[in-house]
Amino acid sequence: MELHANEALGFMEVWLSNDDQKNEARLAWLKSQYPIWNAQKLKPVIYYSGHEDLYENTLALLKYNRKRSAEKEIERERNEQGMSLS
Repeated sequence: MELHANEALGFMEVWLSNDDQKNEARLAWLKSQYPIWNAQKLKPVIYYSGHEDLYENTLALLKYNRKRSAEKEIERERNEQGMSLS
């Protein structure tokens, strides 16, 4: 579990790992902190770790973005060629 107070924006960021999400004692402690943070005018924002492979998902996203970029480039070239024929 990682905690980061962002007082300028009024947030208490809480980053929970998969193990933290399963730990009842940590979750109980976390809930006990809400009133304390609210008194300090900090709204708790909870980020949960996912269960999928970050490397594989990032690789898939990069491949998709590269393919999409190539498709748009081809479409742009076709549109430019169509304009020059007119």
